Amino acid sequence: MRRIRRALARLGLAAGSLLAALLAAELGVRVLGLHPPVQPEPGGTIHRPADPPLDYEPAPGARFRWTYREAPGDAGTVVAGAINDQGFRGPAVARAKPPGTLRVACLGDSYTFGWGVSDDATWPAQLRAALAAADGEERAVEVLNFGVSSYEPRRELHLLRERVVAFQPDVVLIAFFRNDVVSRDPPPGFEVPMPGPLIRRLRRPRGWIADLRRTSRLADLAADGLYRWAGTRYRTGRHRDLYGEENPGLHEARADLLAAHALGEERGFALVVVFYPELRPVGSHLSTHALYPAVRDWLADRGVRTLDLEPAFEGRDLPALRNHPYDSHPNPAGHRIAAEAIAAYLRTEGLAP
Repeated sequence: MRRIRRALARLGLAAGSLLAALLAAELGVRVLGLHPPVQPEPGGTIHRPADPPLDYEPAPGARFRWTYREAPGDAGTVVAGAINDQGFRGPAVARAKPPGTLRVACLGDSYTFGWGVSDDATWPAQLRAALAAADGEERAVEVLNFGVSSYEPRRELHLLRERVVAFQPDVVLIAFFRNDVVSRDPPPGFEVPMPGPLIRRLRRPRGWIADLRRTSRLADLAADGLYRWAGTRYRTGRHRDLYGEENPGLHEARADLLAAHALGEERGFALVVVFYPELRPVGSHLSTHALYPAVRDWLADRGVRTLDLEPAFEGRDLPALRNHPYDSHPNPAGHRIAAEAIAAYLRTEGLAP
């Protein structure tokens, strides 16, 4: 019995010490004002329904915003944007290209559209500024931003055929991102890896997890860190699987981008597929480093111009180039790096003065 009492005493002491440490840590994070990042708040309407295969498109005249807060309850920073009357971000242009004007059309997903940044901070807007101010002279340059959140090469090809070519572009840039190989119609038997139960429960906490996070600031911080760690591991593994030859979405993306290249040869514009990296490191490279060759090299072997933006971002302070811990889209500085790299490439290739 004495041994049992001693063991229970030690256990009680250990439990008490652990509880005291947790209470001290809880007090510490509250005194220091530490808390998980506040989720960004989108507002307004961007899209309207459209016929397949687009399914949706930017609504002409739409107004929208994003609110980024430093701490719960503060006013935050509001970033506003708009869709012009022609259905894309940025200034409206004449349908017929003015003589002597270089017109560049940009297609892509939310990274091109400019999620979380103002109209003049997107990489297409900053590309226009970089190309127009070359050699200290103001050149006649128009850059049209046809980016639409979550569009992939199939929708982008349709948009290019049915709408963009009517604007008579000299150069078309299609920005490729890591999730562009997700097939919209996967065949039977092919399964896209889905998040595990841990990520799902932490993303939308319910029950005792939600109660614990509301009660304890320390638990809230720990759960947030665990969610972001698990989410990074999931995304890395998921997209590594999707870039295997057994994924039909990989073949669809390649075929659609090659068809866009053929359309350019037919209609007289130069196509460049721009590979935009995810701004997260994995080892000594960015997380998309090992993925993009499956598409980039395949296209290059067939005569398609490609530009990989990863070298432009390597060695940078990547968190400082993202909108928010919960919004990995590039901020204005990230867009500027992309725009400058693209401008330099276009001049090197003789596609811009």
